[in-house]
Amino acid sequence: MDICLAIFQSADYRGPLEIRKCWETLIAQTHERAVEQGRLPWEAVSEIVRRLGHRFSLSEYIFPPSKFVCHS
Repeated sequence: MDICLAIFQSADYRGPLEIRKCWETLIAQTHERAVEQGRLPWEAVSEIVRRLGHRFSLSEYIFPPSKFVCHS
């Protein structure tokens, strides 16, 4: 899924539904993989979000920080 995000960024694609679905799938897959490997899922998810956030931080469409902030 990170490849999809990279393609979206290089193509300057700004479709929020597809980008959001890509992030949701990436997070779900990362969570499932971590559980299967006996890792803590929230650590694996935070790792991937941090890594990709750094990579895509200049693109507010691909990495929209407001979507990752928890609102209480």
